[in-house]
Amino acid sequence: QNRTWICKPRYSYAGQGIHVISVNSDLETIFKVKNVAGNRIQHQAKSPGYLMQEYISRPLLIKGRKFDMRVHWLVAWTKPLLAFYNHHASVIRLSLNLYREFDFDRATHLTNLSVQENHHRYAFSQEATGMTMQQLNQYFNQCFRPFHPKMPQDWVMTVMQFR
Repeated sequence: QNRTWICKPRYSYAGQGIHVISVNSDLETIFKVKNVAGNRIQHQAKSPGYLMQEYISRPLLIKGRKFDMRVHWLVAWTKPLLAFYNHHASVIRLSLNLYREFDFDRATHLTNLSVQENHHRYAFSQEATGMTMQQLNQYFNQCFRPFHPKMPQDWVMTVMQFR
């Protein structure tokens, strides 16, 4: 079974050193691979401290593109939990490329602004890399609610806001 992995270095920022890989031979991108006695393979990180996790191959998409949410929360109480987010200060970041599972272009998988700014279409499509919570709410109402009738109207601005 061919699984996809995302590898993130510790102590890094701005999307630096993040790799999306799908086959064992791609591990050489991250690790020095050495044969040792008994035909075992030893993997040694080229730089110390990587987080490696299985990649979600069928993520929720907005307009066919990967996204992340930068949300600021106020935790009013912990027992019971009562938290609110500030939708005015929150941002949705989108990749410029349409998502294709086996396209390993970093701009397809990473919504990080530094990665998107290096995309050849960024100068012409900068506005396509972000949306507000209100725009996300409208998108959910138009694109998800028709297929999920139990989802409340304005779910992003109501139900999601209070957790």
